[in-house]
Order: sequence, then structure tokens, then C-alpha cells
Amino acid sequence: GGTFSGVIRNNIGKGYSVLDGYGFIDASLATGTLQATAAAAPGTGMVADSVLLTVNVTPGTAPASTGLAVSANLSAIGGSTAQAFYDDGTHGDVTSGDNVFSFATTIGNVAPGTKLIAAQATDAQGRNGNAQASYTVQAAPTPTAPTGAGAATPATVAVTETTLLKVTVTPGTNPASTGIAVSADLSSIGGSATQTFYDDGSHGDETAGDGVYSFAATVANATSPGAKVLPVQITDAQSRQSATTITLAVPAQGALSGVGLALPTVVKQGASSTLIVVVTAGTNPASTSVGVNVDLSAIGGSASQAFYDDGTHGDQYAGDGIYTFAITIADDATPGVYSLPVTITDAQSRSSSPTIAIEISDVIFRNGFE
Repeated sequence: GGTFSGVIRNNIGKGYSVLDGYGFIDASLATGTLQATAAAAPGTGMVADSVLLTVNVTPGTAPASTGLAVSANLSAIGGSTAQAFYDDGTHGDVTSGDNVFSFATTIGNVAPGTKLIAAQATDAQGRNGNAQASYTVQAAPTPTAPTGAGAATPATVAVTETTLLKVTVTPGTNPASTGIAVSADLSSIGGSATQTFYDDGSHGDETAGDGVYSFAATVANATSPGAKVLPVQITDAQSRQSATTITLAVPAQGALSGVGLALPTVVKQGASSTLIVVVTAGTNPASTSVGVNVDLSAIGGSASQAFYDDGTHGDQYAGDGIYTFAITIADDATPGVYSLPVTITDAQSRSSSPTIAIEISDVIFRNGFE
């Protein structure tokens, strides 16, 4: 029942001690602080990478915290200066109501380096707790364009023949190439100046999707001989491009030619002669479907007489390149020396025009009459 006078010293913490109804300091009733810790997962990454930011809150006590809220300044990583965090199972939060406040975001277009993210937790009792997380923004690797190596199989190809043109592509990186396209200028061999190549098992491509882009090209007949360098362009959907070349050689064509002769060369009216054309086939490419026709109208025959290399019509051996036709000179053929025009052709659009020389002599006596 006495009266107390003096100084009461609060050793628990200024502003946080409470006197009970009896005038004594009750440490159990001291106000508990609001605390927070922040983290970033992962702690490193590049621009446009995803990151989950969390703030783990320890509520205050005496009285217990209510109305907890968390916000952070994300400007260092390209975000809002007052970004709300969530403890409701949204925005990347894993478990609702566990006092772990979260926000999932992506790193903005900021410079590389360590970024500090300041966060603050508050409650309805006016208390707050500060926390800080760090995130290291790594420099993005240097992007690389798609590249390619070109080849022709065979690398030496004659006119009218086909070669398989290939470009083996190495995709670009950072980011990885998508939508790769390959085209080449084939105008020097008579093709398109913007020829698409394929990696889908068509147009000569051997295996779909293996990164080898192909086109089976036929060298035009009018292509001049020599080395040909075909420019190739490789692009991707990331607007990157590179160039390479395909080199091939077109050999000079060997001419289609022939020599004509008559056996015998001098033949009497009413007698027979075997007319021969010895053909030298063209090369680069080799002649196919050779044809020989001779104008025999001057000696009483057809103006477009076919000669044969099949063992018929006086031909001795089939397929030996000697084209033959046996003819009987008309009784009334005009004596004289004749040069019979020969036309030799092949399927490669080559031709040659030799002649056959023959002399028709007059028959002075036949059956005892002049």
C-alpha cells in the first residue's frame, strides 16, 4: 500500500515495453518486431530470363501482425519501383498463406552486373521489416549467324548431266536458329538465280531434317565450259544470314563427228556400193541416240536416207559406231563425181555434216551392146 517514486529504466527496448496493471514491467508483453528476408531464384541469369523473387516474412508479435504486405523496388532489373508481392498462390507463389511473399518476373533489358533489389514488409500495426536480395545479370553471349559448307557431287559435270548440290548448315546460336532457309544462284549453269534448297527428302535431298540442304541440278546444254562458282545464301528466322559457295567444273564438250566413204568409191551404173559413215561420238557428255541420215537424191536414192548400225542394210557389226547403207545405183544415173551430204545428230543436240564421195562411171558395154 506504499507509494513508489523514482526512474523506471526499460532494458527491453525503447518504445516496446508495456507496464502491467500493477506498475511492473512485464517483458513477456514486449512488442515483437516484424522481420523479412529476401531471395532470388536463380540468383544469376541474362536479359529475358525468368526469376522468382521471394520475401520470407516473420510476423511481429504483441500484438500479432495483421494485414501483412510486401513490395519491392525492381527497377534495377527493369521492373516496377513498387511491385507488390503475393502470398495467395499466384504470381509464382507456391503456397498460399505461408508468409512467403512471391513475384515471378523476367529480367528486363538492363546492363550486366550485380543488381540489388530492396524489399519491405509492413503490417497493419505500423511495423515494417526491410530486406534485400541480389541478382547478377550476365552478359549475353554473342549471337552467331547460321553458316554452311557447300559441295557438288560429282564436282565435274558435263552439260545435260545432273549433279547433287549440297549445303551442310551449322545453325546460329544465342538464340538458336529457327526457320533456316538456303538458296543459291544457279544462273551460271542455266538454273534459277534464286533456287531454293531442300532438307525434306525431296529434290535430291537424301535425309530429311539432317541439316543438309540439297538440290539436284542439271547443267544446261548452253553452259560454257570452265569452273563455276555458285553463290549460296543461308538465313534464319532471327534475321541472321551468311554466305558460302559451291564450286563445280563443266568440261568442254567433245565434238560429234564422222567420216563418210563409199565401197567401192567408183561404181558403175546398175552396180551396188556400200556407203559408210564412221562416227566419233561426242563427249562431256557422251553421245546417246546417234542418228545418221544421208541425202542420196543425186544418185537416185532418198533425200533423207537413214543409215544403220544394227547389223542390217549392209552393216557388218551392230553397235560399233559404223553406220551403213547398201545402195544399188540406178541404170540411168548420170555419170559423174558426187559429194553426198551427211547429217549426224545425237540426243545432246550436237551435229556434224561430213560427206560421202562417190563416182558413177558410164557402162560402155552391157549384154554385148554399147
